[in-house]
Amino acid sequence: MNIFKNKSIVAYISLVIPVLAVVLAIIGGATKGLLGDTFSWVIVLFLVLGAVVSIAAFLFPKVEIIQAIAPIFYGLALGLIMLDGVEVISYGLIGIDNDVGGQMSLTFLYLILGAVTFILSIVSAFFDYSKKVSA
Repeated sequence: MNIFKNKSIVAYISLVIPVLAVVLAIIGGATKGLLGDTFSWVIVLFLVLGAVVSIAAFLFPKVEIIQAIAPIFYGLALGLIMLDGVEVISYGLIGIDNDVGGQMSLTFLYLILGAVTFILSIVSAFFDYSKKVSA
């Protein structure tokens, strides 16, 4: 069984999504740049669950509902990053001495990676992963 046979370009692009999610989880867990100098384990959990669901969507393209579940996990992770990061960013932009912990540049990195992962997962949910074979 060749899992890469008759896959569309969107299916290959969808393989980038779990890689981005795992990279974000690793960077976030290693640097801890959000509120209180932490990176919540719940964010990591949502990113890993989203990556597992994204890989399952690639492996089982006939079960199309799986493609719609991954953006939920990525959206929850992005929402939690926004929730923890808004105070860090606001202190950084105002110029007040940051007493809540976190780093503004790392928070922006988390937000960008999280947003790209979320948007790509939404876009890939609308496309078919199998290549159309013409007669």
